[in-house]
Amino acid sequence: MTMLLTKMEVRREEANRPSIIKREYEDLIQFAPIILASTTIEEADHRFREDGSLRCLVIGNEHSEPFGIVMRERFHEKMSKRFSPALYYEKSIVRLMDKEALIVECGIDTEQLLDMSASRSEERMYDSIVVTRGGKYVGILTSKQLSSLSNQIRLEAKQKESEVITSTLGALHSILAETEHVRQASADGKSHADRMIDETLTGKTVLDQVSSAFQQVSIRVESQARQTKELTEHTTAVADAVSVIRSWSDSCHMLALNASIEAARAGEHGRGFEVVASEVRKLASLTKAATEQIDETLHQMMEALTLTITTGDQAHSEVNTTLEGLNAALSKFEQLFRAIAENRNRLDQVDAYAARMAVTANEANRQLQTMSAQD
Repeated sequence: MTMLLTKMEVRREEANRPSIIKREYEDLIQFAPIILASTTIEEADHRFREDGSLRCLVIGNEHSEPFGIVMRERFHEKMSKRFSPALYYEKSIVRLMDKEALIVECGIDTEQLLDMSASRSEERMYDSIVVTRGGKYVGILTSKQLSSLSNQIRLEAKQKESEVITSTLGALHSILAETEHVRQASADGKSHADRMIDETLTGKTVLDQVSSAFQQVSIRVESQARQTKELTEHTTAVADAVSVIRSWSDSCHMLALNASIEAARAGEHGRGFEVVASEVRKLASLTKAATEQIDETLHQMMEALTLTITTGDQAHSEVNTTLEGLNAALSKFEQLFRAIAENRNRLDQVDAYAARMAVTANEANRQLQTMSAQD
């Protein structure tokens, strides 16, 4: 008795197996009868005659594990010969089975499945492919279904390629727009940097002028201090001379007083000498009064000169402090100038990089547009 697994039995076994990732071809799998190796060729011929749409019979064991296939066209070609029925009808279907049938496990990658199908020999190129899951028979894939699957994969690939091209074109347009923004920002930055360089140079020039003016002031203050000290020294010398004159005046006064006393003692003979002595005393008194006035004036001059020297020293210290601040400011201006110049150089580099990026992006955009037009 022929042992034939029905479609329902195969589907029941398939439903009891664990599911895996579904591939594109799984919805295209068709059912074809699976028969045991003990089935006779006559019984197989009856199956083909009974169902005109049946393209093949799958050969398997009692566990639904396929190991061969019989294609309708080659079966009829073999059996159409004059003595074939008499020779083969009682024989096992294994005699006409294709032992090199392509049997694949469900879940295999679709591209790998198509590659395996395309690598078959020319005579088997249009044979159905037997599909299993966990080694158990599931169904078949016909050449028509494989062709449809190949076209579907190709269309999907083209669609994905078109989507990728469209997406890439959009990204490139964004890159070009951002690149233009970068270049514009770089140009604005360079313009600002140029203005800052000009302003920095102007500020540095003004500071240089102020520094030069303060240096002249410092020189003048130092010169004035020297002159004031010299004047102080001269005033001191004058004061010393006045002291000598005062001493001489006192001596003359004493001598005149003594002369008057001696003239008084001489009586009438000393009267003329007394007149002279009196005049000498008057001159000595006037000289003393004059030297005291000069001494007072010199004392006031010394106080004024001392105050002038103190003020000059303070002014000189303040000028030096200001010069130090100006020199520090000039140093900062030079650092700022170098920093701005370096920043401008970097902006030039950014602009150059952005320009090269724009050229590359435009070339890529042109190539993608060409690819898109070819599709």
